[in-house]
Amino acid sequence: MKVAVVGAGAMGSLFGAMLAEAGNEVWLYDIWSEQVQTINDRGLSIERDGETRTVEIKATKDPEHISPVELVIVFVKSTQTRSAAKTAHILAGY
Repeated sequence: MKVAVVGAGAMGSLFGAMLAEAGNEVWLYDIWSEQVQTINDRGLSIERDGETRTVEIKATKDPEHISPVELVIVFVKSTQTRSAAKTAHILAGY
């Protein structure tokens, strides 16, 4: 399944990594260039049960680059909800 996670902070990155490890094509969308670049360059480091692993995952600042997706999950602060909803609309292909 092609999934987009809006918001690549702690929760969005964690859930995105878990979905990617489960075999989904996952894209993280974020507005911060540095965050997007770091994820694309290094992947995500996830620590669980005392073990750290790196999950290769793609990130972008351009929702049209990955649209349409089958599922959009939003993990943003409440002050960013309106903007995230507009982005989710684009990601869903509408």
